Amino acid sequence: MKQRLARKRRFDRMAQEGSFTIIPKLDMSRAEGMIPLCFNIHLDPEAETNTPAQVLRTLGDRYISALNPAAKEIGHMSVSLFAASVAEVETLRARVAAVQGIARVDVGIVRSGSNTLGWLSTEIEKRIRETTPMVAV
Repeated sequence: MKQRLARKRRFDRMAQEGSFTIIPKLDMSRAEGMIPLCFNIHLDPEAETNTPAQVLRTLGDRYISALNPAAKEIGHMSVSLFAASVAEVETLRARVAAVQGIARVDVGIVRSGSNTLGWLSTEIEKRIRETTPMVAV
């Protein structure tokens, strides 16, 4: 019983500190009459801290979930959303791209129930290589 309470306190403390992000597992490919999307949004280095919130306000009721950067240095965010038509995909992309502090918006169409965040792992690895000097052993 004590171990369970200790785990719960630790879990609650980590949640308050923002140590992890809960990402819903959705099979968006089963949504009929909608185009499921993922916007990978690249932020300018000078972007304000409220830029991710502005992006979500811009998308209105079209966004389902968002993975905001834990630190400004990450420079990317990912948003799962849907559109009613191909024309709306471009409209939404253009609206997000027009938000001050956005450098680029990449659009991905969800084709299966497993929408991976491989792009995020690639960016993390790239940043680690850029900031970690290679040492000959």
